[in-house]
Amino acid sequence: MAAESQSILLLTFSRHPEELFRGIMEAAELAPYRDALAVRGFSVVLDCGAKVLVQAVHYQPLMEHIRMTGCRFTCRHVFLDPSLEDVVSSLVASLPKRLKVKALSSDTVPLSFATTCAEMPGAVSIHKTFIDVQVPSSLLSSGESGAVTASTTEADLRKGRNPRITSRSACAAKHHQHVRRLQEKADADVVATAILDAVLCCGRFGLDPSFRMQRKEPVTTPMLSEYWSRPDSLAFTIGLGAALLRDQIACQLVAFDGTFRLHLLGCRWHVEGTMDFQKLLKLMIHVLSGICRITCLKVGLLGPEMLGRDHIAEASFRKAMEMSGSQLKIQVSTRRYHDSPPPAANLALVLNGGIDSSFGAWAPTLQLLLEHRTPTAFTGYAPYDKLGCERVLRLMKSAVQVPTLSNPFRFNMGTLASDAFVVCTCGVEDGQPVPSSSELEEVHRLERIEKLKDLERLNAEDGNSDAVQNLKSLRLDLERGLELIPPDVTHSDIERWALGQSEARW
Repeated sequence: MAAESQSILLLTFSRHPEELFRGIMEAAELAPYRDALAVRGFSVVLDCGAKVLVQAVHYQPLMEHIRMTGCRFTCRHVFLDPSLEDVVSSLVASLPKRLKVKALSSDTVPLSFATTCAEMPGAVSIHKTFIDVQVPSSLLSSGESGAVTASTTEADLRKGRNPRITSRSACAAKHHQHVRRLQEKADADVVATAILDAVLCCGRFGLDPSFRMQRKEPVTTPMLSEYWSRPDSLAFTIGLGAALLRDQIACQLVAFDGTFRLHLLGCRWHVEGTMDFQKLLKLMIHVLSGICRITCLKVGLLGPEMLGRDHIAEASFRKAMEMSGSQLKIQVSTRRYHDSPPPAANLALVLNGGIDSSFGAWAPTLQLLLEHRTPTAFTGYAPYDKLGCERVLRLMKSAVQVPTLSNPFRFNMGTLASDAFVVCTCGVEDGQPVPSSSELEEVHRLERIEKLKDLERLNAEDGNSDAVQNLKSLRLDLERGLELIPPDVTHSDIERWALGQSEARW
């Protein structure tokens, strides 16, 4: 059917946990749509975080619709081909109840008008009851265009003068308001930089370790709550990691030649790929100015989820590197860190890696970071990642330099938050060897036992008595050595089994 006669669905969810995102990006039933968009260079995840799973022929009309309406969308929104509604509904129903994810609304997005507008030579925009069309005007030079505005009020002379015509003073007020917002955005960056400076001088600067997720604004920075974005959040979170680990970084700077190597592990195009790298460069130079002079910042975006290409992100990389001259280099690797280890980093960050839940995949990388004594900051989502991240690091005898603390630069997403907490380590504890492969297996077993206790408690709170019994039985078998779970089985796999949503993978 032609795009002109088609509509798509817009689903709005109450929350957007990582499990929902992974389901959308990994579900086999959705793969044909993801692949068809990727082949044409279209991104499934928009810059705003909204997801798009539509036929490729409908993608551009949808982008035109979003541009014209000027509506704001977030990670809680999914644009969907109508045929996929049942698939996504089933995916949501399979999520653990404690995540409390549900579809708040399902709206139809017509594409016929957007398709027509996309084919017009002038730009079309919609403002309340007005449709503005940019068309060539004989009153302007040939290279310019004028705006033709259709109003339902002025089209009828009996209605008299349109009372909504904006006065010159109102336009000026709107302009000044816009300027103030830009100034406040700049002030927000100043406040954030001041926090980093305070961390450098006073350690934690009283960062709230209690992790109060009901607060919608970052700790001590109320101004940031309105203007914070994920790209800025990422840059300042990395800056925070550098500030907290500055002493450990200084110890590693032997024969420093001006090139600072920053490795970001577990990266994804739609998250870390959207970072403001120029801001990151300025932050790193600022934070580390007391211990080294950075002439070149080499940023490595590493992880299998960087497979494929994101043309928008790559163009952003090139622009950032061009504007910084030779001070910034960005490299991408789709291999796991331990499979093809790059030169040792001066600083590494594991961003929302879920190292406890997916310890089997992360263990060799963690082992390598400990061997190199790489100053490393770990971040994660709330609240269940927080329970296991520091715990598994201590089980590995890692030298925890900064215990779990709430990240003032976190990017809030309902009850979850990206990079919500930070744990900093560097090497192993004094006198302790780096754990061997067999010792890592025991670490994994002990962490599974502790995580099963966490899952028992969470499911008990949700009233899932059968799941609690299944989890408890499995935990007791693990404690007695009667059960062995392969390292590639995640805690999410175990919980789905306990809830009766999937077969056991062990």
